[in-house]
Amino acid sequence: MKAGTGPFMKRTGTEGPISVDKRRKRVQKTLLLMWIVCATVTAREMPRIDFSHYTTRDGLAHNSGNCFAQDGHGFLWIGCNGGLERFDGYRFTIYKPEKGNPASLSGIIVWALHVDRFNTLWIGTIGGGLNKYVPEKDAFISYRHEPDNSQSLSNDNVARIFEDKQGRLWVATKGGGLNRFDRETGRFFRHGADPSDSNRLKSAVIHDCCLDANGEIWLGTENGISIFDPETGVIRGYHRNPGDLAVFDKMPVISLLACRDGAFWIGTFRRGLYRYEPGSGVYTSFIRDLKTPHALRGEDIYHIFEDRFGDVWIATENGVHRYFPDENGFLHYTADPNDPKSLSDNFVRTVFEDRTGVLWFGTNNGGLNKFDLHRKKFSHYTHKPMDPHSLSNSHVHTIHEDKSGLIWIGTRDGLNRFDKRTGRFTSYRNDPDDPHSLGHNTVLFVTSASPSEIWAGTDLGISRLDTRTGRFRHHRHDPADPKFLANNNVRCLHFDRSGALWIGTWGGGLNRFDLRTDTFTRHPVDDNITHNAVLSLLEDEAGLLWLGTFGKGLVKFDPASGDMTFYRADPDDPEKLRDNVINTVFRDREGLIWAGTAGGGLSCFNPEEETFVTFEVSDGLPSSEITGILEDARGDLWISTGKGLSRYSREKGTFTNYDEDDGLQGYVFYMNAFCQTQNGEMYFGGLNGFNTFFPEEIEANPFLPEIVITDLKIFNKSVRIGEKIHGREILKRPIHDAGEIILSHREDMFSLEFSALHFSAPKKNRFVYMLEGFDKGWILADASRRFVSYTTLKPGRYTFKVKASNNDGKWNPRAAEMGIVILPPFWQRWWFRAAAALMILCAVLTGHTCRIRSIERRRNELARLVDERTAELRQSNEEMKAFAYSISHDLRAPLRAMDGFSHVLLEEYAEKIDETGKDFLRRIRAGSQNMGHIIDELLKLSRLSHRELHVERVDLSGLVEWIAADLKQSDPDRRVEFKIEKNVIVSGDPTLIQVMMRNLIENAWKFTAKKPETLIEFGSFRENNQRIYFVKDNGIGFDMLYSDRLFQAFQRQNTEFEGTGIGLTTVHRIIGRHGGRIWAGGKIGEGATFYFTLELPEKSLEKGRHDEG
Repeated sequence: MKAGTGPFMKRTGTEGPISVDKRRKRVQKTLLLMWIVCATVTAREMPRIDFSHYTTRDGLAHNSGNCFAQDGHGFLWIGCNGGLERFDGYRFTIYKPEKGNPASLSGIIVWALHVDRFNTLWIGTIGGGLNKYVPEKDAFISYRHEPDNSQSLSNDNVARIFEDKQGRLWVATKGGGLNRFDRETGRFFRHGADPSDSNRLKSAVIHDCCLDANGEIWLGTENGISIFDPETGVIRGYHRNPGDLAVFDKMPVISLLACRDGAFWIGTFRRGLYRYEPGSGVYTSFIRDLKTPHALRGEDIYHIFEDRFGDVWIATENGVHRYFPDENGFLHYTADPNDPKSLSDNFVRTVFEDRTGVLWFGTNNGGLNKFDLHRKKFSHYTHKPMDPHSLSNSHVHTIHEDKSGLIWIGTRDGLNRFDKRTGRFTSYRNDPDDPHSLGHNTVLFVTSASPSEIWAGTDLGISRLDTRTGRFRHHRHDPADPKFLANNNVRCLHFDRSGALWIGTWGGGLNRFDLRTDTFTRHPVDDNITHNAVLSLLEDEAGLLWLGTFGKGLVKFDPASGDMTFYRADPDDPEKLRDNVINTVFRDREGLIWAGTAGGGLSCFNPEEETFVTFEVSDGLPSSEITGILEDARGDLWISTGKGLSRYSREKGTFTNYDEDDGLQGYVFYMNAFCQTQNGEMYFGGLNGFNTFFPEEIEANPFLPEIVITDLKIFNKSVRIGEKIHGREILKRPIHDAGEIILSHREDMFSLEFSALHFSAPKKNRFVYMLEGFDKGWILADASRRFVSYTTLKPGRYTFKVKASNNDGKWNPRAAEMGIVILPPFWQRWWFRAAAALMILCAVLTGHTCRIRSIERRRNELARLVDERTAELRQSNEEMKAFAYSISHDLRAPLRAMDGFSHVLLEEYAEKIDETGKDFLRRIRAGSQNMGHIIDELLKLSRLSHRELHVERVDLSGLVEWIAADLKQSDPDRRVEFKIEKNVIVSGDPTLIQVMMRNLIENAWKFTAKKPETLIEFGSFRENNQRIYFVKDNGIGFDMLYSDRLFQAFQRQNTEFEGTGIGLTTVHRIIGRHGGRIWAGGKIGEGATFYFTLELPEKSLEKGRHDEG
């Protein structure tokens, strides 16, 4: 509707109010004109808005939104029916009246908010008067109506708070008229109402106000509009001439807007919307009309708002409207219970734009709604249950543009033809009673060779649409005829340059359809029906086909020869694929082949070198599941995935990712659901419809986020302003204004929380932080971890810094900073240390004499004890010698007698003794001789344990060679090979070392006696900075279950070989005296290895060096 054609025309001051009949006729004319004009508007699809929502489930105090404001830090403040809320993008902080606390909010219903030029937040309540927020104390000062005080607020119901051009603060009330507030004196100057006085307000109930270009204040009241001059204090009526548009005198004007272009918008209660052009004096009225497209759908105009682009938004009881100036109509956005991204509530009270271009909509009972004016230009189309001309189903499996420019979309429920010019969809579905309808409603692929014929691959073969008649022909699998389609599950279609149609199926491999003979030729990719699946098709310049398969990798197919070359995944080869399931194949302008896999990321194949380069999540992709690839005019790749859309910059080598917060249909995109039109527009589809966009129009959000530190916690508890911890106030003002905090050593566990006040997509904001003086560099964090904790910091001065990026990765170079001082404990202060040093000095001087005396007493006592212990040790040694003498004489004599007499009996009385007796005598001799050997070994072990060490350099290699030569000479017929490492030198007692090595070598010699070829090795190696020596043989070995018994006395593991069971015990004792350890490893029948170390105690080494010197 054009200006001046509405039911309210510009009139002269002599005319009276418009009659009801005349008004009705003009309304009828207006509706007719609107119908004609809006008929042209319906030729375009209404731009969809995907709203984000916040409700009490997200932390709101109440699901109402009455007003908004944003302070200098960037915090968003919301007034609701449940108090005041402050939002940092992630958390709502709620302020409510508190009984008995005069510094709390004075009213529960917050109706007006204003941040003045001094960055002071003013809060208007219903029933609680005016409040001023004091951030230094996180408290409020209230200003209430006092009946006996004419300089108090005129009424406690505050409707609006604003400043004029001179910075004066004005408070409009619902029942008390207008108030000017003097900030310095705290006094209010009232301007009341008197309908009979033209110099007074028309009504004391003020709903809204605005400033015009001259600085005059327009007031919307219960009885029309009053204009107030703040300089003179004069109030006049809306009409400049007597009687001018007196109809407003009886209208509740509840919203006003002075646009930047000079026009005025006037919203009424139950009377619709008006637009006034001051230059021409022409009014245009918009009344509620539920039938005419793009007409106003509401009659209660609660708020009118102009955004930074000059678009006017109108909040009504029936949704929000966006003024469309080209046709003088409105785009209408309402709540749709079937659309989770629609407006949450039709009753919209207010509209607000924050500093980053995000529009906020406060509703009556649906919480807050948000829409980013700078949101990426992704258009979104989905199924609308109440719209028969919308997409037939939200699950989009395939998208194709025919040569006429029409878009064909295959869904889970039918085929759709989309005309972008009209925004309308025409759907084709299966009708069981109509053989010429679509063969199956699940359409997985669409292609065409001409606009007159569309080919659709379905779950039940191929359906071929004649667009001129709307009838389908079908090609399906016939098990009895190999010239038919190999499988009905058709996944992809492609017309090659010769005009032949290639079909990829699940279970039937690759098929070629000859349109002339109407027959199929089959080309299986695998004999296994599961892996005989072709998911995508691509033809290169040479006419070769590239197949994306399920389980067989990437396949190059030569149609001329029928040869297939397979490129499969190899996890051990970085130049191969990472996954054998290829969802999509794409060829770029440089001839490179790109393969999108089901779980192995995006692989780029160089046909000349036949190598792959793969990009995964670690390289920046949002998901390793790739479903589609397109290339824009700049050479960037657009990649659909299982977790959003990604743009790969070939120039920068970086990925930029987009998700639902950017306007995408969802996170999940389907394979083959992508298309690039002739004009460069891209389409990508998934489980919630499809998106369209022009790549060059997708730009990064230009607004940098403000960073604030939002919370300080000590021992996981938030610290309040003025709260005392360990007797000290930590915070004297809000943490984001604190600048510095001082902590004692007892507050050694604290954490800081921070936020980026950029509300477009807070979950995608990112952070880097560091604590100078502690952290070595910047630490990256995402929005899910907006805090950092520190424990047991050393006393000193630190600086905490944090930076943030917006949802598109634009970083604010300015960091939020906070100084942190950790005070030392009192015992680390200089005065305490000085006092302590003085006390210690006195104690030292006092105790020195006592210590000298004590040392003398202890020295004498020690000398006495040493003499006593020396005497005891000497006596013990003498007793040990006597015992050894007793063993050597008293025990050996009977054994010699037994052995000697047995020998005499065998020699001289042999003829008188039978064989059994002789056997007994021989056993007696053997036992007595063995007992003698045991006694000799025990005596030797005893002497070794008490022998004083004499440390020298010992050549172990030479010693082993000498022992080996001796053993070979004792049995020259044995085939024994010794492998001896050269130049192994150790420090130790030569005698004991010789005994040790002889026991080890003889042990190996003994237990390899039954081997036809014996190998005995001696050597060493270094492990963990320690030298380890070993003796290894290929003898009978031993069971490792009994390895812990090898070095115990008389514990023999094998009785086939002679021995006393003392040898390895002796070795263990000698190694122990040299500070080492010994252990063994072996396996029955495969030999044994004895490992040992030699690490003499420090005193022995010193003594050895002294003796050697």
